[in-house]
Amino acid sequence: MVDRPTGDNTGVKPIRFSQHALGYVTKRGFTIAEVEESIRSSSWEEAEENR
Repeated sequence: MVDRPTGDNTGVKPIRFSQHALGYVTKRGFTIAEVEESIRSSSWEEAEENR
């Protein structure tokens, strides 16, 4: 796993990327910053059975 620090003290947890996920970043042609932005800006909902 690779921890990416958030660079602030807002209490936001760092986003952790597995080596598998990092491999897809290069393979698919997007940047880690784009993935982080998508994670942070997407609306979140509980999964089925409150997971």
